[in-house]
Amino acid sequence: MQPPDSDVILQRILAYWYWAGLPLGRERELKALAITRQALQQQQRPALEVAMQAARADLPSDTDIPPAAPPLRRGSLRYGAY
Repeated sequence: MQPPDSDVILQRILAYWYWAGLPLGRERELKALAITRQALQQQQRPALEVAMQAARADLPSDTDIPPAAPPLRRGSLRYGAY
């Protein structure tokens, strides 16, 4: 069974901010919930795309943008040890 869109969006936002090095307190969690709600309420674009753009825009300007995924390693592609 596939998880609800709201779960996926909320987890992605919080993970993105965590990877960016932001502290995840109550205020940050409430902001993530608000972004998730706004993204699900609009109908023009995919909700995840809207939510991630809003999460990126909420980063402080001096924060490095984290990669979308962890770096690939040879072992993760089953090429053997490196």
